[in-house]
Amino acid sequence: VMTPPWGISALKEFCVTEEDAVNPGTILDRMRNFIKTTLVSDSNFPIDDGMDMTICCFDFATMEMHYAIANQTAFIIRDGKAITLKGDKMPVGRYVIEKEHFTSQTISLQKGDTVYCFSDGIQDQLGGELSNEIGDKFLRKNLLSFLQANSGKPLETQCQLLDQTITKWRNGRQQVDDMTLVG
Repeated sequence: VMTPPWGISALKEFCVTEEDAVNPGTILDRMRNFIKTTLVSDSNFPIDDGMDMTICCFDFATMEMHYAIANQTAFIIRDGKAITLKGDKMPVGRYVIEKEHFTSQTISLQKGDTVYCFSDGIQDQLGGELSNEIGDKFLRKNLLSFLQANSGKPLETQCQLLDQTITKWRNGRQQVDDMTLVG
């Protein structure tokens, strides 16, 4: 969902064929190889850097979505109910327990489905009661509840409502991370 500037450049380079759209895991594989060969350390300590990412490729003729997920979760809201899309529990980059390839998956879509991909920033926002100095995290379950309750509204309205909900949740606290959600 969110990528550093070097990630955007690599992503544009690696998404080039129709085969990539059917097998988005290969895009994540290429991205990982790019990161591993580009971010090389001159010292004896390897650079552990990477990113969490979700890639969705839509085939509207067949009403299918091909996707690959690196260290994230995405949701489809269908008739107010959530379908959780899980991927590989490893980032795009160097990782201690690394699988050889990222998994490409396919799911059938229905008219009216809304697909949501997001960074961890919304669920990690600190807020709640001011008596708790640090604050509590907003959490994925609260984001999911919000999406289920509001998925039938226009996306622009959802964006405004989510912004209001998070601002109220933070209760005057500073934003702690980027907040990215694509619907």
